[in-house]
Amino acid sequence: MDLVARNLIDVESDYYFINVAGITGKFIFDKNKNVLTIPEATYVVDDSDFPNGFTITADDGTVYEFFTREQTVTGPEYFETFALYLVHWVGFDRIHTLGIR
Repeated sequence: MDLVARNLIDVESDYYFINVAGITGKFIFDKNKNVLTIPEATYVVDDSDFPNGFTITADDGTVYEFFTREQTVTGPEYFETFALYLVHWVGFDRIHTLGIR
C-alpha cells in the first residue's frame, strides 16, 4: 500500500471514452485486462494492439480504427497519451474505406 500512497503504482482502471458516428460510451479494462463497456454495448472493442490503439466494430459491421496519439511530455523522456484519433474507417460492405490523416 505504500507504493499506492506514494503514487508509484496505479490501482484504478483508466476510462476510455468513445464518440464516433453515433456510437458513444466508455470502456475500462478489468483486473484480467478484459474490455468492459459502460453502459453495456453491442459494439465490439478490439484491444489487441493496445496501448498503441484500438478498433471499434459497430453493430452494422463498420470498423473504426483509432491509432493516432495525442501526447504530452510529463517528465524527462516520459510521454502521456491523452487521446487516440480515428485514422481509418472500413464500411460495413468491406469495399468502401477511408484513411484519415
